[in-house]
Amino acid sequence: MSLKPIIYLFLSIILISCSTSRVEDFFVPDLPIEEEYFDIDQNQGFGKELTFNFTLFKSTYNLTFDIEKSLFENVKQNPKNNQYDTGMGMRQDQYDTFVYDSYDEDVLNTIIDAISQSDGRKDYDLAQLLVAFVQSIPYDANAKEAKFTVETLYNKTGDCDDKSILLAKLLSHAGYQTCLFIYEEGQHMAVGLKVDENTDAYKDGYIFIEATGNNPIGNIPEKFADNVDIRNEEPKIIEVDIANSSHAISGYDDLKDFYSLIKEKYGKGYFNTTVEGRIIYEKITNLNFELSDIESTTNALENEINTKRNSLDNTNTDEVAQFNELVAQYNRLTSDYSNKIVSVNRLISRINQINSSNYIK
Repeated sequence: MSLKPIIYLFLSIILISCSTSRVEDFFVPDLPIEEEYFDIDQNQGFGKELTFNFTLFKSTYNLTFDIEKSLFENVKQNPKNNQYDTGMGMRQDQYDTFVYDSYDEDVLNTIIDAISQSDGRKDYDLAQLLVAFVQSIPYDANAKEAKFTVETLYNKTGDCDDKSILLAKLLSHAGYQTCLFIYEEGQHMAVGLKVDENTDAYKDGYIFIEATGNNPIGNIPEKFADNVDIRNEEPKIIEVDIANSSHAISGYDDLKDFYSLIKEKYGKGYFNTTVEGRIIYEKITNLNFELSDIESTTNALENEINTKRNSLDNTNTDEVAQFNELVAQYNRLTSDYSNKIVSVNRLISRINQINSSNYIK
C-alpha cells in the first residue's frame, strides 16, 4: 500500500466552485436493516459506460454513468515527471496537482447529482453514499504512479492515494469540508471529514475515513493486507477545498453508537464485507442463539434423563414410554445441534472466502 511517486504537472488550472451545496448530515437507519436494491442510471451515451456496484449496510446500488474516451486519453497523456520523493518529506504541491486538477469536475458532479437526486436512495445521507461508492472500487495492489481521478474512475481501480483523492474531491464538491491524511511512515493516505464542534474528532476537527475498502466511517483499521499499521503515526494534513466547501457534518455520535450496536450484535467484521457477508453474519448470530437454546434444553433433559434412569421401573410401561420419549427428544435435539454446527461452519467458510480478497483485514 505504498504512496506512489508523486507527479508534478505544470498546468494552468481554473477553479470553478460548485454552485449548489448538497450536504446532508449523517442518517442512522432503524433495525432490522432491510435488504434493498437501487439502480441509478446517469449514462448519457457519449462515452464509455461505467457501472459501479456499491453497498451501504444492506442496500445495494448500481450506479451507471459514462466518461468520454477522449477525456480519459487527454488526462492520461498529460506529462508526468517524477520530481519529488515522498520519503524526503511531504509538500502540499505534491498532491495539489491531483487535488486541484479540474478535468474531472463535470464527471464528479455527475456522480454527486446522480446519487443525491436518485428517488430510490432512501434516507441515507450523501456523505455515507459517497464513501460507500469509493470504498467499493477495487483496490489496485500493483499501482505504480499516482493517477488523476478520471483515470481511477475510467479504470475502475486505484490504491490508497488514488481512492482517497477521489473521495476527498467528491466530498468537497458536495459541500463537505474535507482533508487528506498522509502517513509517510506507513506509506498510506486516508480522508478526513470535518465534524461539528460537539463531536470528538480524530485530528484538527476531522474524523478518519478509510478509502481502500469497506470500513466504518471514523474507524482506523487495525491491519491491512501488507501489515501496515498507522494507528500510532501522527498524520500530516492536506486541506482539500476545491469548491468553497465549509459544511461540518453532524450526527456522527449517533452513527458511531449505531456501529457499536451492530458490532455487539453481529461482530466487528460486519462492516468490512459485502451484503452477502453481512447477511451471513446475521445468520451466524441467529444460529448461535438457537445453539445456545438447544444447549440449555439438552442439558436440562440430560439431567432429567439421568434422574429418571436411576429410579426407572422397567415393569411400568407408561413410565418406560415417558423415559424413552425423553431420550428420543434429547437425540433429536442433539442431531439438530450437530446440523446447526455444520451450517455455522459452512457459513464461516463462506465468509472467509468472501473476505479473503479484502485489503483491510
